Amino acid sequence: MKNMALVTIDDIDLLEQMLEALEDQLDMPIIKERLSEAKRGDTVSWETIKSRLKK
Repeated sequence: MKNMALVTIDDIDLLEQMLEALEDQLDMPIIKERLSEAKRGDTVSWETIKSRLKK
């Protein structure tokens, strides 16, 4: 017999919000580093990327 539980939609919504908040916390250091790279000019233009993909 499988375990089952009744969960309200409100509880599911709350769990989804909590999961999104945790994912945002995990992403924040990566986002900050990418923004820092962009400010330093350590980026590659879209045109350069497209030309490299064609090769």
